[in-house]
Amino acid sequence: MTAADRITDWVETETHVWKARTEVRPNVVIVDDVVLQWGGSHVDSPDEYHWRKGSLFIYSETDPGNRKVEVGRRDFAIHTNGQSHLVFEGLDIRGNNTEGDETAGIYINGQDVVLTDCVVQHNYYHSVRFKDGGSGQVLRTAVHDNVMGGILANSNSGQVVIEDCDIYNNGKIAGEARDGITAGTRAGLTVRNCRIYNNGMNGDPGKCHGIYLTGNGDQAVVESNDIWGNPTGHGIACSFGNAVIRYNKIYDNYVAGILMSNQPTDGTVQIYYNVIFNNNYGIRVHDWRWNSATRVQILNNVIYNNNTTAFNPEPANLDVRADTRELTIVNNVIFDSQHPGRPSMIRFWKSGRVQSNLVSDHNCLYNASGSDLVEYNNADYNFEGWQGLGQDGNSVSADPRLVNAGAQNFALQGNSPCIDRGKDVGLTRDFTGAAVPGGPTVDIGAFEFGGERDNVSPARPKNLRARIVD
Repeated sequence: MTAADRITDWVETETHVWKARTEVRPNVVIVDDVVLQWGGSHVDSPDEYHWRKGSLFIYSETDPGNRKVEVGRRDFAIHTNGQSHLVFEGLDIRGNNTEGDETAGIYINGQDVVLTDCVVQHNYYHSVRFKDGGSGQVLRTAVHDNVMGGILANSNSGQVVIEDCDIYNNGKIAGEARDGITAGTRAGLTVRNCRIYNNGMNGDPGKCHGIYLTGNGDQAVVESNDIWGNPTGHGIACSFGNAVIRYNKIYDNYVAGILMSNQPTDGTVQIYYNVIFNNNYGIRVHDWRWNSATRVQILNNVIYNNNTTAFNPEPANLDVRADTRELTIVNNVIFDSQHPGRPSMIRFWKSGRVQSNLVSDHNCLYNASGSDLVEYNNADYNFEGWQGLGQDGNSVSADPRLVNAGAQNFALQGNSPCIDRGKDVGLTRDFTGAAVPGGPTVDIGAFEFGGERDNVSPARPKNLRARIVD
């Protein structure tokens, strides 16, 4: 399903520069399944195009009439037109050419619409858009190489589930919110078991993310995803009032693995059993338009070596810049952030104000460099000094003895000081699905030592369809 037209009639105007007539200015030009970039007033490389006065110009060493050249023409490839209970299966959806109120690769304003086993690519605006009460599921679908962004669930959309999808290479032009997923729905969002990477490729630094949960939204569950290598922003930027972020692997993102800011309501954000490493910040609670009535719970995570400096020269594993109604930091392994310019790997930075309603305990806090662990109220503290302020009395400061953190194996070895040193916070399974606790009591970190996976019956499938094959 395409919103683009095939162009076959070309004239060579100079060496390797070809011209074709097209009255509508194309924002998307696709040559052999590669989206070209705007080339200014002249094109001089195969990845550029230019349009002026009804003529399209591209660079090609051979006659492009013998190649697959498509140009965007229409607002959408598919518009559900308010119809509900639709299933779109096995489609290639492409070629949306415009940005506007009712534009997308597929525009969904009906209820319980299912998009499954599709490819949504090479659209100018967002590839999949839920709006005006639109709700449904995006399942086993590849969303990639869309110019402005991937999946968008507007604030007036219904409940949306995105599961087992590959979402990558979206956001090819400058600007904000060139995200893999942008969601502001208040009816509930679930993102589960997806691979989300390299989104915001050419977006504004710090403002384009793997997942962006915008400030009007509420009720998100983000679980069991791999989120990595988003080059201009955060792995997850969360401004939802209530959200659960769990069982994710989040790494190599330009700014934070997880950012919280601009929370709009008296809500709760729970972050547990994630592994977060090699970002500029591991977890950051930012004070931009922050709602101090928000509760933040950071439980049973591994937060490791978040010390890249491309965005900010003062990285940290945990960076808290906002007051909260409750801030709970329990059962986490937080270790190694060895940037010499800012040796403390945990920062509570509030311009001289103390952090109210803070509970930090049963953690493993360790920096192999031996530098101070915590910056609090503009002063640096080693472990004993930090305990002297009344925090982390039951925590340990020792090598957590993980199997191989450098190879991304964050499980505990048998001699780890984290075994049976945690606190029961009511969670029942770890990052791998193993039962918690696996021994006499809960372990510190995201991996329960000696735990066995729960034998839980799978959920009843939804939208099950059968096909008879001869």
